[in-house]
Amino acid sequence: MPVESYLAICWNCLGEFDALNAVWCSDDPKNPTKLCPFCFRCFCEATEKYKQEFWRRAPSKLLEDLQTLNKSKDRLGDVLIRMKKLTTPQLLEVLEVQKVSGKRLGEILVEKKLVKVEDPDPVLRQGRQQLITPARVLVAHHRSDPADDGPKSFGRCQAIDAALDHVALDLLL
Repeated sequence: MPVESYLAICWNCLGEFDALNAVWCSDDPKNPTKLCPFCFRCFCEATEKYKQEFWRRAPSKLLEDLQTLNKSKDRLGDVLIRMKKLTTPQLLEVLEVQKVSGKRLGEILVEKKLVKVEDPDPVLRQGRQQLITPARVLVAHHRSDPADDGPKSFGRCQAIDAALDHVALDLLL
């Protein structure tokens, strides 16, 4: 019979709450904790003794979820959580789908409409730039070349930029 709840005492406010059904924090995507519904604090800052005891008594479902998050090798999920574009429960759900389907994380995020392919967010742009730095350098050089013939050349650079972004996003996803 599966465990329906896991009562824990908050390290901060000492309120008793159901940790199994509490919201995951998003402070550390690889090692998240649970949020107390009374004081809205996670136990990332709790003592090591509190953390060890919490996880020692935790039901298997909670430990399995934590293990899934710990095993994730995908940096995209970590970055999206840190930038508040994705929550830990959303990442956990996507990782569970990934286990079964074998699809890439980005592909699942787009399918679930958690991320848009055309998202102009700087986080995704940063990931794209890291994938295609040499091409970006060429485009940047072309833009700064004094021999450029103005707007027509700049327009070509924008088109190159858009094409590179699309290719990089395909690689990311």
